[in-house]
Amino acid sequence: MLSAFVAFRMFVFLVPFVYVLVAGLGLYGSSQPGGTQDVIERAGAGAAIASSLANAMEASDRGRWLALILGIGALLWASLGVTKSLYAVHQVAWRLPRRRMTTTVGAVVGPIFFVMAAIATSAAAAAIRDRNAAWGLAATVGVFVAFAGLWLLASIILPREPGTPWTALLPGAVLLAVGLQGLHVAVVFYFAAKLSRASEAYGALGVALVVLAWLFLIGRLAVAAAALNAALWEQHAVRQVEAEHRLRIDPDGRIAIPRQLRDEWGIDASDQLVVEREGESIRLAPVRNPGSSPSEPPAPRP
Repeated sequence: MLSAFVAFRMFVFLVPFVYVLVAGLGLYGSSQPGGTQDVIERAGAGAAIASSLANAMEASDRGRWLALILGIGALLWASLGVTKSLYAVHQVAWRLPRRRMTTTVGAVVGPIFFVMAAIATSAAAAAIRDRNAAWGLAATVGVFVAFAGLWLLASIILPREPGTPWTALLPGAVLLAVGLQGLHVAVVFYFAAKLSRASEAYGALGVALVVLAWLFLIGRLAVAAAALNAALWEQHAVRQVEAEHRLRIDPDGRIAIPRQLRDEWGIDASDQLVVEREGESIRLAPVRNPGSSPSEPPAPRP
């Protein structure tokens, strides 16, 4: 459900984004040998929709400017919706109290920045592969690092458990980057052909269904990345608590009690303890004054 929620928000974002992208690149594309359609198709899967609009946008400069002006407002509104969906996903993944997100400039323009950065990275990698095939592997690694870095930055900004270091967000960033690389392969060998056939058979509705399926997979990756980070950090926190509450006997036969346990039990480092056995459990009782009877301990400890 969360993945579908994110996918729908991204689809709503994609529509004005494509219009603004087409209108903004129209003037530039009209001066290129391949025209606007060739320029936009290099941007990736989202641009496949834009390419179907390129001819209509090139027909009228006034239409291009009108789409640019009207599309900017819709794009900012849809961009805020994407941020809200990811904010809610991270709240659920990290089991945080539900709080209303504060609308900021970063929340409005953040998705636009991340999508443009991803498109620029993919376009640069494609240009490198076209010029020198030997650099293809380096370009692929560069795209992977860039995608991981972008999601890591987004994860740092989005909600997470207080006190969580940024290094705990690396597994999710790696998962998303690997998933996006896999989706890129799927786009090349499946979605591109599927989009073409759906457009011929069902028109705009078929294109929308294929794009929604592609966005749903991206939504699944986003939810999985957030859930992975939260689950791994929760396991780490549990292991840390267990380690802090574990008693050890040193080579001299002394029991070292961590400070957190001493504070919890109400004893000091200078207190003497006596061991009282109760069946299969033992009770540590502090002796404030040597020679006196032991005081009542806070609770039995196994």
